[in-house]
Amino acid sequence: MLDKNDMKQMQNVVGESLSEFLDEALAPYLDRKFKENEEAHKEIFRRLDANDADHTEIFARFDENDKDHDKMFRSLERNRNEHDEVFVKQAETDKILRTHDKRLKHLESIPAS
Repeated sequence: MLDKNDMKQMQNVVGESLSEFLDEALAPYLDRKFKENEEAHKEIFRRLDANDADHTEIFARFDENDKDHDKMFRSLERNRNEHDEVFVKQAETDKILRTHDKRLKHLESIPAS
């Protein structure tokens, strides 16, 4: 039967074995993985910085396109206003022409003397 001394010896052996396993097998593996992760993170951050630069350029182009679109829409609005003015003038001219046509018909209907 096992006594307290045997249990302590087993705990020491198991504890030493676990310590040895952690120090010799697990710690180097974890160190290597941490280094690989650091390198991978550096690469990820480098790509993110490159993407930030690309996005900055794209956003600048978007801003420039927005300015161009605003300019086009202002030009279209001016053209619409000019067309509206032309149609109003055309309506006024048509009214004047109808009045002149009535006068001409009236004058034509009067017998020449």
